[in-house]
Amino acid sequence: MTNLRHLLVLVVVLTSVSGVRAQTLTVLYDFQGDNDGSYPLDYGRLARGASGNLFGTTEFGGACGQGTIFEVSPNQSGGWTESVLHAFCGSDGSVPLGAVALDSSGNIYGTTSGEGNGTCGTVFELSGTTLNTLHAFTCENDGGIPSAGVILDNQGNLYGTANNVFEISKSGMFRVLYDFCQLPGCADGENPSGGVVMDVAGNLYGTTSNGGDLSCVYAANGCGVVYKLSRTGNSWSETALHVFTGADTDGANPFYASLTLATEEINDTKALVIYGVTSAGGQQGAGTVFEIIQQHLGFSFEVIHSFNCCFSDGTAPVGTLTLAKGVLYGTTPQGGSSDSGTVFNVSRKNNEWKESVIYSFRNGTDGGHPYSGVAIDSAGTLYGVASSDGGEFGDVYELTP
Repeated sequence: MTNLRHLLVLVVVLTSVSGVRAQTLTVLYDFQGDNDGSYPLDYGRLARGASGNLFGTTEFGGACGQGTIFEVSPNQSGGWTESVLHAFCGSDGSVPLGAVALDSSGNIYGTTSGEGNGTCGTVFELSGTTLNTLHAFTCENDGGIPSAGVILDNQGNLYGTANNVFEISKSGMFRVLYDFCQLPGCADGENPSGGVVMDVAGNLYGTTSNGGDLSCVYAANGCGVVYKLSRTGNSWSETALHVFTGADTDGANPFYASLTLATEEINDTKALVIYGVTSAGGQQGAGTVFEIIQQHLGFSFEVIHSFNCCFSDGTAPVGTLTLAKGVLYGTTPQGGSSDSGTVFNVSRKNNEWKESVIYSFRNGTDGGHPYSGVAIDSAGTLYGVASSDGGEFGDVYELTP
């Protein structure tokens, strides 16, 4: 279904939050909660195609009310058009929560959670108009109910999480690479709700929302870990790079967001730097942005921003960070001037990190409660989805400096 809506343009100057400057938010598409889809969560962030088209998922809506894969693209009249590429109907999956990934041929890959349909979710490929189920989870040894999307390596293999870390080879072979809670007290982590990322050497990195330090005050079953999976031959081993404690100088419970990797020059040496967010912990208990730097003797951890509860700079980030020209961009689903979420950036000057809110949602015609991060183009324009709006069904937005 294609449904063209008029553009809603709002210019909001947020003078109540330090560091905020005028931004222009344009609603590119306003979901109607019908066949066009509703409630875009897109844990992760929107995918941008080579031509600038945006791809994502909605949790509900579509012909069967069980979610969609959608595309939003510029049209000849200067607006944007939304197209439903696939509507899930249960037998082919239901309730997609995670973001999608694109390959060089334009095929789309992702997951469905299966929630509400009595199933355990799927991994899918959408090739043209044909949806192929690459794996249907059983909630047994293979895991199930994935909330994050998948990534592709250079050979076309897929990697993702579903209570475990799994691989689907280009030939279609599914296997579990690592099951968590193998150590006493789940010291190796538990519940990997976010996806994985891969470095140039083929190592995988991710977070778990629980496990680790069971003395953490935010959760009785632990506040999560940052982990690395390394391959030796045909086997994989896990290393906990950081265990969250929930202390003022630490975070707790990273949900849904994947990590962001970068190679940076540190002390005249190129080093791997890992960026991420936690939904809790920090100085105000409202979540953090953190960095982990690979050093000669291991990895060092530092919180580079602690969020302030509640009507200030945002609360409980769960979207994946985007790094562009040394600046990190992200979202919070709560907090901000109307407690409807924010878009923020974190930048470094003179070796000090500073966070700025660049947009504060009002949950009106502009949308609200973004659980997804933002994508960015070469001009610095940000693109994202808000899970709700004045009509309650969410929207796709563009934010220009």
